Amino acid sequence: MFDEPMRLEGLSPLASGTYRSIYAVPGRDDVMIKVMHPPVPNPRKRIRNFVKSRSRFQLYRFLFREYDYYLRLKIQQEEIGGPLPVSNLMALVQTDKGLGMVVEKIGPRGDGIGKTVKALQEAGSFTDEHLGLLNDLIAQINRWNMRVNDMNPGNIVLDEKGASPRFVMVDGFGDSNFIPVKSYFDSLNRRGLKKKYRGLAKYLQKTWNESARRIE
Repeated sequence: MFDEPMRLEGLSPLASGTYRSIYAVPGRDDVMIKVMHPPVPNPRKRIRNFVKSRSRFQLYRFLFREYDYYLRLKIQQEEIGGPLPVSNLMALVQTDKGLGMVVEKIGPRGDGIGKTVKALQEAGSFTDEHLGLLNDLIAQINRWNMRVNDMNPGNIVLDEKGASPRFVMVDGFGDSNFIPVKSYFDSLNRRGLKKKYRGLAKYLQKTWNESARRIE
């Protein structure tokens, strides 16, 4: 499927976050590749630095969480039906910049990546139509009782490839707690989701309506 190691040297990332950069896959417009940045030691967390330096598995601990939760969603999909509320995880490949995660490209047809809620809001182009699509995603998250650890508006991306546009979470899903209590207790998860919805509504300068379970 992909040549290994995949050469990314000389390519400019499509986007960069705190922990990973996203690159286009040459010759493919349906997938992208996420590559983790080299670890930067935190002088205030010497024990964690030591553990990570001794075990490469610790560097990719979040991958276990993401793939574990993605598998759980795929199993739920058999019962719930419809598209996933998250981007599809496709494969793991070696690159000249380290281990890469091949993921579904969310965005317009062809080249380019999708606009995030954050980008739309900062550009002043977040419309009522976008709000409706965002509330559709919230309804989907509730229906799936999704575990979400980071509902950053930069993690929610507009997908325009299908018959109709929709918002999709591309990062921040899964239970990130050391003891995954939200995976064990649905009530705790729902309480956490409400707090995240209120924070998202505040960012958009809007209000979370709990009775209607939507941002207004």
